[in-house]
Amino acid sequence: MAAPQVWFWSLIGYPVCEELVFRGVLQRELLRSRVFSGSRYGMSLANLFTSLVFAGAHVLWFENPAQAAVLLPSLIIGHVYERAGGLPGAIVLHGWFNLVGLCWFWI
Repeated sequence: MAAPQVWFWSLIGYPVCEELVFRGVLQRELLRSRVFSGSRYGMSLANLFTSLVFAGAHVLWFENPAQAAVLLPSLIIGHVYERAGGLPGAIVLHGWFNLVGLCWFWI
């Protein structure tokens, strides 16, 4: 079983901190801009750009190119953020994705 700190940070700490920065600041501000407020194929350009930055940050933080796989969950979280109109849904979904990842890793 993983140490309690791993569970805390994966399920609460990282989702709150990362969503505050990536959705609450970056994506929100991009949605206000004329360039990124448009959408393609039902997805905002703000979400696409934010998710690319999010995936890139994970690759750099973990020094592992496989972390680019967070792009798809990030696009889903960004979509939920925009449709639900706020951070709570994005934070919960981010925690859910991390829980699935932890379970996959530890099983």
